[in-house]
Amino acid sequence: KISTKEATFTASKLITSKPKGLSSKVLGDMYRFVGACDAAVDAGTASGTACKGVVDNFVCFGNGAKCDLTSDYMYRIIGITEDGEMKLIKNTAIREETINGFRLDNVYDDSSCYNGNCMWSKLLIFKRLNGTSSGSSTGASGNTNIFVNGSAYSYMATTSDWYKKIFDYNWWYGSAYSSAINVTADQMYKIETGQQAVDQGYTSSGTHPNAAVWPNSQKVSAKVGLMYLHDYYYSYSLDYAKNTFANCYGVEGECVNSWLHFSHNGKSDDNLGEVFVTSWGFDARGSFDYHFVGSLGNILGANLISSYNIRPVFYLLNTVKLKGSGTVADPFIVQA
Repeated sequence: KISTKEATFTASKLITSKPKGLSSKVLGDMYRFVGACDAAVDAGTASGTACKGVVDNFVCFGNGAKCDLTSDYMYRIIGITEDGEMKLIKNTAIREETINGFRLDNVYDDSSCYNGNCMWSKLLIFKRLNGTSSGSSTGASGNTNIFVNGSAYSYMATTSDWYKKIFDYNWWYGSAYSSAINVTADQMYKIETGQQAVDQGYTSSGTHPNAAVWPNSQKVSAKVGLMYLHDYYYSYSLDYAKNTFANCYGVEGECVNSWLHFSHNGKSDDNLGEVFVTSWGFDARGSFDYHFVGSLGNILGANLISSYNIRPVFYLLNTVKLKGSGTVADPFIVQA
């Protein structure tokens, strides 16, 4: 166990010291923080204390007042690769642009998606997250940068060179048609990383809408992305990860109690519940959808111009130094 008085260390130390909730084996492509919250304790107006203590994976890009649960500086560790790279997700959702959140893109047309124009790397949200969009409009239909080099989160680019600690990762952006939700977490990982084929659905005429255009998965080099479905599936339970996740589509499904859903202030609320994930697919009618986690923790689908929250995800270099124990009161502090 890491002492709060210990000198700085890298994430590789966490693999051996095993903070609360970190798996003892690789799940998919990394050691992952796994834990379920007590919905009866943590829902509604409850304190959420039990949920905060399920996994010790809090990370802060700051100190003192900057490291509370509602701070933009606070993150959670999804997992740690065998090479010691941390995969982080923002603790609070970005939603201040409008009350309804963000669109993935401003244009939506199924036929255009069939031609490959809805791939992740072509979406406006991908460009906005990575600081490569242009324009000055605001609102859900805007196109200004919102995270890397964005005005609201400029601390990532200007404070202690934190931006330089995020490396360009070769993200897989894989397809997951709704029928694939009946697979295990391991299978979903393979689907989303191009290792296992998945049926994308058919139009009413029986024609496969994307046979010639869409790859099963695509690889994109970028600093910032969003979480995967398999990240959400793995986060609930080591045993449950072996089972099918059909009930993640329903509000009664056990995976809705994942720490990834009960994040932020330890409660399930719409400040973090309705968040986009990277998986896409065609439904049985041939209509194109991206997936999102609903406010109740269930997995749903929406088109590109629907507005929901986003929680940026990125990887830190394995040379980054930390200090702390990972609890909410003593988060891992990213050293300048």
